Amino acid sequence: MVNRFRFSYPGYSETFTGFFDPQINSNGFKPNPNTTVFEWLNKDSAYRGRVAAHATWYAFRRIINTERSGVPVYDGWDKGAAPFADDKSTLLQELYRTTTQLWPDVAFDALMQQLVVVQMNTAMPKVLFIGYGETDEYAHSGRYDLYLRSAQQVDRYLSQLWSRFQADPRTRNKVTLLISTDHGRGWGVEWTDHGEEVNGAEYIWSAAIGPDIGALGVRRNSPTQQAQMAATIAAALGKDWRSAEPQAAVALPIFKN
Repeated sequence: MVNRFRFSYPGYSETFTGFFDPQINSNGFKPNPNTTVFEWLNKDSAYRGRVAAHATWYAFRRIINTERSGVPVYDGWDKGAAPFADDKSTLLQELYRTTTQLWPDVAFDALMQQLVVVQMNTAMPKVLFIGYGETDEYAHSGRYDLYLRSAQQVDRYLSQLWSRFQADPRTRNKVTLLISTDHGRGWGVEWTDHGEEVNGAEYIWSAAIGPDIGALGVRRNSPTQQAQMAATIAAALGKDWRSAEPQAAVALPIFKN
């Protein structure tokens, strides 16, 4: 990652815009003054009204700046339950409202995952961001057992979504899945934390799968930046994010063509 802060809002802003903005120095920062790749795509006639975000952490409405961008962001406990008009959505809205909140600003991944599935069944977006959050919370709590269990569960969630994409003739061999993190974690006894003073928290990982991405396996000694993800999202759609945001980093070199 380029940003020196090594925590969530700055990391996600860098991921979505393609550059580090040093004024974004707090998780409580105001709505993002920078345009994200999602906002840019939502203003494109081919994607207008077909961009959405689901997340467990309540800050994504500010990071994506939903009021200005027009991108619907379903996040946190209070706005996590998308108002789809079907029985499953109604049940999930009730669960969001009545479930005991282990963390006041982060909802459970399982609830969000079910709403993502509902959206895929009712109004499939062309561009969808999903923000899982339990691993970070369990790590901060020092619960390595639940940290590992949550990470394994996210693997299963991604497998569920990918299997669903491949089973649907509308999306089979047409979807690109990009995965990344907002920050790393500290070494050794500092594994529970991250931040500007935590060694190791600057290291993150990314993964990609899709019809235009070669099966390269695990890549080592190939330095990349968190800032490259924004242009990579656009490139997966045949778009050039740097034409709109020249200071953004280049896309990851993962595409066949």
